[in-house]
Amino acid sequence: MRVWAQQDPRIAKLEERCCELLKRRQQPRRADEIISALHCVLELSPSPTNCGQILAASTVAVSSRLRECTGDDLSNLCRCICKAEYLCPSLLTSITEECMARSSELEPADISTIAWALAKMGFGSDVLFQRLARVVEVTTHLFSGAYLANLMWAFASVGYRSESMLAAVAERCQELMTVVLEPPGSTDVEVVDRMPLHPMEMSTLVWALSRLHAPSAEQFYLMVCEYTTNNIGSFKASELCTLITGISRVRWKGDGPTGGDTAALNPGQLPQACRQMFQKCAEYVSASPFPTSGDATPQGADKGVGFSDKQVRIFVTALAKVGLSHTRLFDCAQQRSDRRMARQQSQAAATTPQRVSLVRSGDGEKSVNEPPPDRYIAGSRSSSRGRMRALSLDDEVDYS
Repeated sequence: MRVWAQQDPRIAKLEERCCELLKRRQQPRRADEIISALHCVLELSPSPTNCGQILAASTVAVSSRLRECTGDDLSNLCRCICKAEYLCPSLLTSITEECMARSSELEPADISTIAWALAKMGFGSDVLFQRLARVVEVTTHLFSGAYLANLMWAFASVGYRSESMLAAVAERCQELMTVVLEPPGSTDVEVVDRMPLHPMEMSTLVWALSRLHAPSAEQFYLMVCEYTTNNIGSFKASELCTLITGISRVRWKGDGPTGGDTAALNPGQLPQACRQMFQKCAEYVSASPFPTSGDATPQGADKGVGFSDKQVRIFVTALAKVGLSHTRLFDCAQQRSDRRMARQQSQAAATTPQRVSLVRSGDGEKSVNEPPPDRYIAGSRSSSRGRMRALSLDDEVDYS
């Protein structure tokens, strides 16, 4: 469908027609119609960031109709603005004020989407997140794993924490993990109806809760460690990096006075499930195949997980942070470092200007130098449709 959108000129005509209708003041459009049209154009467009015409017209038209919007309309509008990377402070301020006034009316899907989009654009309001936290405290039982992951990623990115909300979220996460850890074949109707956590959502929640320093989530961490040890093949490389980064900064009960996140823990202080997970991850990463290039994109679990040099360094740092060591993993990291250095040296030698040779001709002396080969740097832009799933944090998380 994406290829069709790039080749079909009717997409541009659709955008022009939408803009024409938006500019007809004698025929005002409903807010949901404006947002739906904007959403369709952005989804069909191969480059949503270049849809400035319809974005400007839509935001002007919808800014005075926010009172007409439902919670679903507000969340879809936030998604559209975030997808197009269209930072409009006045509109975002109006959306924030509208969400604060109607925070108790928002559904879990709307709360998580709005919070995620505002945090993604760096427009998090402490007052808004405070009100959302109060709503989440009493409605956590309605949140699925995906909505919880998006919501907590937003709170962790903004840096707002509420002890009562974190306790409620940790309890909900434990309930979902209990479903995940139950043996297959359960016929309990209530269990079947409840949405379990997926690996991406587990890693996102561990990263977010540990960043917010949620002491009530310790049992959830242990359950995730147990699941990871027994099902490590179901995780992608980026998900494992996010997970182990979060677990490595957890301050377990009984650790004594906290001397900062950089202080290494005594391995004997780590829970057994945590040590087993670190050991399993170290063996898994050290046995993974070398990528063709140092920063190759890891493949999915069904194709065999590959780890980039950066991701291997993340695992080494996490193990050192908790006071553990693994000879094979450290040797693997050293080999990759040597390969990277050798590759950089060979590339530097290949791009070093050669000595200019002079040839004589009838016109005098001219320099002859071979131009460097052309290099193509490919990039990709991913998008999703429908309700948002939990986010991959490989490019969002500062692992330092």
